Amino acid sequence: MGMLSQLSNPQVVIQMTRSALRNLLVAENVHLKNKFDREQNGEKPVGDPPFLAALKQAIEKGEIKLLKGTVDQAVAFFGNFDERLSYAPFLTVR
Repeated sequence: MGMLSQLSNPQVVIQMTRSALRNLLVAENVHLKNKFDREQNGEKPVGDPPFLAALKQAIEKGEIKLLKGTVDQAVAFFGNFDERLSYAPFLTVR
């Protein structure tokens, strides 16, 4: 299947309100703050990022509408992306 045909026929299509997007970003920010605090104390982060759990919960509540696909497909798609960094990456090593 070519790239163009994959783009014209997606497996998952979602629709969300600004409020639902804000809730997802808040869940991600809380997680990143907690992760940063743990890393500063020399602790390893525990648990999965809550973004995917918040996404799944929002779909199940109807805050995010699945126009095409399943909840598992939507979670799998967003699971392909790395979470935001909680620090600025080193540009050089000295």
